[in-house]
Amino acid sequence: MSVVVGVFLFVAIASCCMWDRDTLLHDYKRFPTTIEAIVGRIDREPPLYYQMRKDRVRRQLQENPFQPDLYDDIAVAESRLGNYSQGIRWMDRKAKLSLTVDQRYRLLSNRGTFRFLAWVTGGRTSMRLLDAAVRDIEKALIVNPGAHFGRERVQLALMEWARDVNAPGQTFRPSLGVFLLHRFPGRSEEDKIIVGLTGLIVLGEVWESPDVMASFADPGMFRGTLAYFGRLRATELYQIGKRSLGPLRNTPDNWDVGSSLMMGGYDVPVRKEFRRLRDAADLYRAKREEFMMARLRAGRHPDTDPDFWIGWTAPSFTPRDPVSPIYRHFIDNQYTYVVLGTPVAIVLLTFAVVKFARKRFRVWKAVRR
Repeated sequence: MSVVVGVFLFVAIASCCMWDRDTLLHDYKRFPTTIEAIVGRIDREPPLYYQMRKDRVRRQLQENPFQPDLYDDIAVAESRLGNYSQGIRWMDRKAKLSLTVDQRYRLLSNRGTFRFLAWVTGGRTSMRLLDAAVRDIEKALIVNPGAHFGRERVQLALMEWARDVNAPGQTFRPSLGVFLLHRFPGRSEEDKIIVGLTGLIVLGEVWESPDVMASFADPGMFRGTLAYFGRLRATELYQIGKRSLGPLRNTPDNWDVGSSLMMGGYDVPVRKEFRRLRDAADLYRAKREEFMMARLRAGRHPDTDPDFWIGWTAPSFTPRDPVSPIYRHFIDNQYTYVVLGTPVAIVLLTFAVVKFARKRFRVWKAVRR
């Protein structure tokens, strides 16, 4: 049973920040919006991409083993292929080299991430492995507190949450969203949580984690379409077999929106827009992988071929407001209308009752005569 759960979680929570040459490209490009990240319009490379990089970098390191940055490339490639223990070994080899501060940070960040993923896919039995992963990320944040635009703070919190809710004898098991709110209290911190979660989705595999998606919909966390999309994605993932790293109560029935969406009549139009964007995101990734595979099979690779992306045109992706402005105004101000309209309704109802009573009284008098 633990093996089956581990397979589910391998895809569901391969979630954290890894550093290689692609990370730098992401950091210098505009991050996809959170909506795009939730629905899955994010770049994912096929296994052959990482296999080719791994084979090439291995040859380069055999020729010259004193190239610290290449150790990151091959270690992340191994991790993307599911070989987390190999990724850890490459980081241990890197640790024996003379490193700059930034190279030391990358070593700690990568090794902590690989250890966490090894714990997840290994049945979540070795708490010592998880503790070692947490320590690595803590050290990485000491070396570089602002790394990944603050995303690593959220990654560390996610790992600590996983450790807490899986600790033997633990009785209090909050959802990830509630844990993050307590870890980073205050309205201004909510925006940073959004940025952190979005970054983890873009640079990892958290877009297939029900825990992360449900966080957007936790009561008190986020509101509006963002919350509803997170809830819909979490439910979708749960229905195809992805499972929580935390409490068993983390099921679709508990992924409340915490907003007026469910109450105000937004449900149908928002669901339709979510489905439209999910289909568009799936098409984007399918077309991108088709484009890449044709070139990868021909021996071309973006690392070594500057013309690799010539000819690529991304399918259109245009989020739309699923609710008309007039309807949205009415729903967003429904409580105001209730407060103002209640006295008017009472007056009108009283008038109608009085009018009806007078009419009945006249009829009664006529009958008495």
